[in-house]
Amino acid sequence: MPALRRTRVLDVLLGVIGAGLLFVIFSVAGSPDEPAPPATVEVKRATVVSTVSADGNIEPAQEVSLGFETGGRLTALYVNEGSRVRRGQVLARIEDRPARAQVDSARADLASADAALRRTRLGRTVAELTENRRLADQSRVAVRNAQRDLTQARRVGTTNVIALRRALARAQVSGERADLRASQLRLAQERFEVGAQAQAYAAARQQVDRVREDLQDELDEQDLSGSSAGDLNTSPEASVLQNKLAAAERDEQTAKSELDTARANVRTYVRDVQSDRSALRDAQRRLGDARGEVSNGIATAQQQVTTARNSLRTSEAQLDVTLVQNGVDEQGPQAADLADDLATVAGTRASLEQARKSLGDTELVAPVDGVVGRVDAEVGELVGSGGLSSVDSESSGADQGATGGATGAGGAGGAGTSGGSSSAGGNGSSIITLARTQSLQVEVGFDETDAARIRPGYTATISVDALPGRKFAATVAEVDPIETLVNNVVTYDVTLVLDSPRADLKPGMTATADVIVDEATDVLALPRTAVRTPPGAAPTVNVIRRDGQAEPRLVVTGLEGDSNVQIVGGVGLGERVVRAPADTPAPGP
Repeated sequence: MPALRRTRVLDVLLGVIGAGLLFVIFSVAGSPDEPAPPATVEVKRATVVSTVSADGNIEPAQEVSLGFETGGRLTALYVNEGSRVRRGQVLARIEDRPARAQVDSARADLASADAALRRTRLGRTVAELTENRRLADQSRVAVRNAQRDLTQARRVGTTNVIALRRALARAQVSGERADLRASQLRLAQERFEVGAQAQAYAAARQQVDRVREDLQDELDEQDLSGSSAGDLNTSPEASVLQNKLAAAERDEQTAKSELDTARANVRTYVRDVQSDRSALRDAQRRLGDARGEVSNGIATAQQQVTTARNSLRTSEAQLDVTLVQNGVDEQGPQAADLADDLATVAGTRASLEQARKSLGDTELVAPVDGVVGRVDAEVGELVGSGGLSSVDSESSGADQGATGGATGAGGAGGAGTSGGSSSAGGNGSSIITLARTQSLQVEVGFDETDAARIRPGYTATISVDALPGRKFAATVAEVDPIETLVNNVVTYDVTLVLDSPRADLKPGMTATADVIVDEATDVLALPRTAVRTPPGAAPTVNVIRRDGQAEPRLVVTGLEGDSNVQIVGGVGLGERVVRAPADTPAPGP
């Protein structure tokens, strides 16, 4: 019995232990029907890097021709021919005041954008809300004042126009026109009278002439008949003719006097007509002035009313804007405002980086260790923009000019020279030729899309097939401006200088160059698999809420790197989003 009891106890213990193991296994593994929770990733600050890659070979190199990224006046030259320099050493400078002003302006813009972002995140204070209400009250007062001004403008305009129209009614020309007609009529009548008097005078003169002729004829006849002088004086016929002549002469004088009087009257009436015409012109001028004043008065009144009406509309619009803005401020920060401010900060930060790069481009920096072989400029001269080119020790002597410049602290650039025997090539902007010692370079061919994104001075990493797992730093020295056609595919040769060549690197080795063409440091970032960008739609992510559920949300993206994407707005630091499985194709356009 004791042995049998022990056996049963042992069986019970083994059963309990087995059940416990099964419980643990199922607890850990979960129900086979329950789906596994989605993989998530946290929004973190990181460096987003975009690179382009191509294969080439390691080759020996000797010279680098250096020129400034941008042209300007040379203000400092720190080396002479034969000077030994180290990589990163400043060799020369050009005028940098405009570039420094750009940096200061960009820094001020960034500070303003940061301050706006902080204000948006914090929302409005009690004092600011009180000020908003005060501004709203001021806008209401402005509306009332504008309404009063409009009413006043209408009343004053109506009063002025009525007064001007009364003055116009008084400024008539009917009386002056009637006076002129009467004067013209009198003048016409008097001119007719002058004509009649002239005819009468002419007739009187003709009568005098006829009587004189008759008298003379009579005298002549008496003289021929032998009559004495005394008889002639007493001749009845002669006496009659003499009396008739005297009467005709009196009639002639009377007609002449009346003609002179009529002519004097004509001159008087002419002056009257001229005076009446002048009076009519003055009256017409006064009438025109009055009409102009009425027109001007109407236009002025209309303008004043229009100005008052526009002022009222402006005041009403300002009141509406103020009330809407106050309503928005009282609701607190909005996601769209935060996204806008974040985008503004990102843009101003990029502008600052570009301004700093432009300032750095005013310094000519040695990209590698070496010895200065030639200096082709003097302080005070204007130097042109150029790039950086590397010349192989076995070059044929043809110029290998390239444009562009270095990024980072200084703009190393220029055009290539032919084995160190000629002056600067390309556009003649190379000012320093640097002979490199113990240096190697890599020449690779990039397609036209990638080559367009590469500039001399960009940093890169070199991988060598013969040395797996190792990376070597390099700098882009030259981008060939002439295309190379291989199997009907256009490529451009890019030369990269190894920063610190190792003895285990040999010329002729096959190498892969990864050139950094864009970089954003210390920015919010997510893996590319966490950001979905359907064709024709905005980027979205699935944010894990506090209840564990995924919520789609629109985001504003910046630089899309090789493995992650810059997030400008839409999600915040520390939020978790769903990440697609590793075998899911990378999203994006």
